[in-house]
Amino acid sequence: MIKEVEVDKVTVLERKQAEAIKKLWEDPGIQECYGRRIEYQLSDSAKYYLTDVDHIAMPSFVPTQQDILRVRVPTTGIIEYPFDLENIIFRMVDVGSQRSERRKWIHYFESVTSIIFLVALSEYDQVLAECDNEAYLDVTCNHPIHSSDPKPRPKQDVRAARDFILKLYQDHNPDKEKAIYFTCATDTENIRFVFAAVKDTILQLNLKEFNLV
Repeated sequence: MIKEVEVDKVTVLERKQAEAIKKLWEDPGIQECYGRRIEYQLSDSAKYYLTDVDHIAMPSFVPTQQDILRVRVPTTGIIEYPFDLENIIFRMVDVGSQRSERRKWIHYFESVTSIIFLVALSEYDQVLAECDNEAYLDVTCNHPIHSSDPKPRPKQDVRAARDFILKLYQDHNPDKEKAIYFTCATDTENIRFVFAAVKDTILQLNLKEFNLV
């Protein structure tokens, strides 16, 4: 049934389709595949939607802010987003990360005031979509520790892992004044803070350029 569905034409999730999706998600083989998701490209939101399929299939379903924020497709090409932030017009250009598109970036660097590099920490151990034999980061913490290693290691220490990856970038950053922020795309308050910090940085750079500070 699922193979016969033309995804691009689906506007309503019928009950029989929802039941088929539920059974597929509960299948041990699918769960095994999900457990090995670092070996292939799978959206971070897959589990979020698949475990909530009953709610999504309801005729009265209205997507929440989180439902909308978690809908995502990889950027292809170059997309421009103009927006107003506290009466200041920003023009953000999303160039994605596809290697085939990188030669086109140069045309968008004119009059650029800031470049924001975004790194998905959740993808540190995933293979690259463009080259499935290259890991996103070659980190030793992704390999089992030898049994003869006498040093105790933190177990699932999120902060330690975050700081470890941060140091990898800091060690390759010649400009130590560059600001680094941790945020979550679905945390609207945190994103608002990051945008405010970026706005202040841009304003300070412009003031320095014209010797106003």
